[in-house]
Amino acid sequence: MPTFSVVIPAHNEEDYIVGCLRAVRHAAARVQPQSVEVIVVANRCTDKTAALAGRCGAR
Repeated sequence: MPTFSVVIPAHNEEDYIVGCLRAVRHAAARVQPQSVEVIVVANRCTDKTAALAGRCGAR
């Protein structure tokens, strides 16, 4: 069970979402990575934002 959640609202962010998620994971590694969940809210995306976020381990 995660201790806290990071929620990222996104709309057509395929150019930036991977870097953003890497930064969140890097910060989470300084605490307990398993205690952090990342949720990307893909708001009507027409690009690959949601797929890329899923490949990076976000929900």
